[in-house]
Amino acid sequence: MKHKKKNKLLQFLGLSFRVKRMLAQTFFLAGYYRYLILHKPFVEYAGKLGEKLPELRPRDCSYTKEQLAIADDVSWAVHAACKRTPWKSECMVQALCARHFLSKYGIHANIFMGVRVEPDGSMTAHAWTRCSKRSVTGGDGERFYTITGIFYA
Repeated sequence: MKHKKKNKLLQFLGLSFRVKRMLAQTFFLAGYYRYLILHKPFVEYAGKLGEKLPELRPRDCSYTKEQLAIADDVSWAVHAACKRTPWKSECMVQALCARHFLSKYGIHANIFMGVRVEPDGSMTAHAWTRCSKRSVTGGDGERFYTITGIFYA
């Protein structure tokens, strides 16, 4: 057990300052966004997702290698921090956190919202973030969900 903790500590110490800062900020942002989701109507925080696109087609963007590297850091930090929160920090929380950091670094992204019908007849919703073809949060949502809305930031 000690060996495992030591490896995690070494991994953390080896992270760039930017990623360490993102980890800490994501933890608090995730709490804030979770609060919004639980206590406010969607229309009150939808603007934080960006501009709602009128058609269900994502906007194309081109990215530099540096922007893609930052998007990868955002993806890692959001996932790592959100899986360690004492509250649920699922797809919408992760999409909002990712959007916050991507916007901070001037990186445009598409945030997708989708639904699917489960075998038992219930519906499941999902949100995911992409920079072009690169997944930032939520994985390959378009493979499993019908897109119901796209936001661009």
